[in-house]
Amino acid sequence: MVGGAGNDILSITATSTDVDFTNITNVEVLGIAGNAIAATLDTKAAAAGLNRVQYGAVGTVETINVNAGFTNDLTVVMA
Repeated sequence: MVGGAGNDILSITATSTDVDFTNITNVEVLGIAGNAIAATLDTKAAAAGLNRVQYGAVGTVETINVNAGFTNDLTVVMA
């Protein structure tokens, strides 16, 4: 999957690991929609171009793990 110009959003509704970002490029925003979702960002997420995580609704429990291989600047936006 290749995102286009501007800020592209990849939304997840289930737990995601770094391998899920294989073959994804030019996507800047990871949208987390749902409850009890965890995302792990590492080298593949960095290569995908992620630089922002947008959490879902207030009152949900979401987890983001940023490993050493994720070298991009990262902005985390809480709902």
